[in-house]
Amino acid sequence: MKKISIIASLVFSLYSGLSIAATANPTPGSLTNTAKGKTIVSSTGTITILNSCSLSISSPEPVTYTIPTDKVDKYINFRLDIPEPRCKELGGTVYFWGADTRDGKLVMVNGNDRYTLMTTYGGVTQQQRGSGYGYYRVSKGTPAQTISGVVSKNVGYKPGQYTVTLTGFFSLN
Repeated sequence: MKKISIIASLVFSLYSGLSIAATANPTPGSLTNTAKGKTIVSSTGTITILNSCSLSISSPEPVTYTIPTDKVDKYINFRLDIPEPRCKELGGTVYFWGADTRDGKLVMVNGNDRYTLMTTYGGVTQQQRGSGYGYYRVSKGTPAQTISGVVSKNVGYKPGQYTVTLTGFFSLN
């Protein structure tokens, strides 16, 4: 009798398991109907997404302009890039400007001596907004861009060591 009881119990357990497995998964609607009249509880969590993507502006090679022997313009070249490929894939915009407070052009500064430089842009994606400041869109495959200040052969610069600053940032879409 014990043997029959054990076998019957195993068969019943197996049959019950199969019938439970064959039941369709509950849906939010069916759970709401099942929960009517019962106390429902919930909890809320938070997810914070941070933007650690950043713009890289390379320090340009030093430029030496010799008066009066240099007869051609010289260029100080800044290279702008988003180094992380995933940030490029997300898409965004790079904004940049020089130190000129009026129009954002690049400026050579040595103490009180200041010379505003003509600014040129390199790169097929360039979308200029002003004469010395601008922006460009970034997406997967966007190459690095070059922003250059022109040390013109037509300007009478005072001798000295000058600094030129380009500022910018990257904003995700």
